[in-house]
Amino acid sequence: MAELRTMVEKVSGRFRGCALVEEFIDGREFNSSVLGNSDLSVVEISEIIYTLPPELPRILTFESKWFEETEYYKGTGVCCPAKIDSALRKNITSIVLASATAASCRGYARVDMRQDKDGTIKVLEVNANPDIEPGLGIALQADTRGMSYSQLIQKIIDLALE
Repeated sequence: MAELRTMVEKVSGRFRGCALVEEFIDGREFNSSVLGNSDLSVVEISEIIYTLPPELPRILTFESKWFEETEYYKGTGVCCPAKIDSALRKNITSIVLASATAASCRGYARVDMRQDKDGTIKVLEVNANPDIEPGLGIALQADTRGMSYSQLIQKIIDLALE
């Protein structure tokens, strides 16, 4: 607690405000994208697969996304669709739709989650404007559902024009 208090004071002082302290959930990590406006639908569920050295925390860092020469990039992958049973798929789908709806998401969005040691899915973030780069994230999830990148972009445009 003393180390935590010191760090909170340091961060609060540096950024002239409060610090957000969250529990680290060291479990399976999933993300799922949605498409829609008043009627959202889940595109697909992906799992982040970590094969990092034991001294590196299993966190999806900036390095893991953009710097190919780093341990984080080399030790972080994605499995899409996620290899999960139907009960977990149903649970994640329900949580994703409820989270995106609660955040008033429209068009497209992504929900990031972790599964804790008890099997409970916990939402880390609702991203209302995630990356749409070809081959990644929602584009990868759409591709697994038979939707080309061009079709995905057209769908997003159509939703924006609704």
